[in-house]
Amino acid sequence: MKVKICGIRRPEDVQSINQSKPDYVGFIVDFPKSHRSVSIEALQNLTSQVDSSIEKVGVFVDTPLEVIADLLNQSIIDIAQLHGKQDENDIKQLKELTPKPIWKAFSVNSNTDLREAEASSADLVLLDHESGGTGQTFDWSLIQDFNRPYLLAGGMNEITIPRALAELKPYGIDVSSGVETNKFKDPEKIERIVRMIKHD
Repeated sequence: MKVKICGIRRPEDVQSINQSKPDYVGFIVDFPKSHRSVSIEALQNLTSQVDSSIEKVGVFVDTPLEVIADLLNQSIIDIAQLHGKQDENDIKQLKELTPKPIWKAFSVNSNTDLREAEASSADLVLLDHESGGTGQTFDWSLIQDFNRPYLLAGGMNEITIPRALAELKPYGIDVSSGVETNKFKDPEKIERIVRMIKHD
């Protein structure tokens, strides 16, 4: 089971990540509406400190594709995770600009959303609550028959993760607010949740 810790924004957060060793670490890039957002300059500084065994994921909300491809091709990040209004055409264009993996996040409200996610040409899809980053889960009964690998996001914490692992078979778990205390990453929560998922 893979684990991604998302919303890293401080050097001390990176230190916690390097100690707990999740598979992926996520950075929300240039999205000021989120308190977890980092500038591209800060992204370069933070990712340079990440342990080489951990893959670095840039999370983008409607960022120009050329900017995303440039960060990938310079190996500042290893994977791009698309949020927002990007469609199949955008994914196709991005894949022409870079050979690096492209992930796409989908808000799950109905079976229609899931059919779109199943058909996506993204290398991996992430299934989330429609209000991503708010710590809310969506209706998991919708994804019982979802038939491609996915990262499960939305309200992942020490209470919901054991239930998710028992009821679902995700490729991995994506955690952000579930490892925070007062909106800051909590090293002890990161350690506990990584251990919980990796040792399941």
